[in-house]
Amino acid sequence: MLRRQLLAASYVDGGADIQLALQRADKDHNNVIDCFELKKLIRSKMRIPKSKITDAQIFGVFRALDADESGAIEFKEWRKFMDGTLWQIKPPTPPLVPTRQP
Repeated sequence: MLRRQLLAASYVDGGADIQLALQRADKDHNNVIDCFELKKLIRSKMRIPKSKITDAQIFGVFRALDADESGAIEFKEWRKFMDGTLWQIKPPTPPLVPTRQP
């Protein structure tokens, strides 16, 4: 669902421009998307409320997209996600869940 909405948001005449979508999300113009920029993209640009995807789930999506675990989503990771090939490289990271110690 999220991937489809991102693709729709990146559509321009002639097809989807996934680099343009990354540039629109990259508010500090450092050519990567941090977790806060992804959250702003999802909440503000795509208008997806917390009732549909929580902040913790956005963080989980961010961790999954950050395939090299650099702390930022680079264009190559963004492109693989948008092309649907990211999961062939790295399965999604499960969200952090606190566990009880016996």
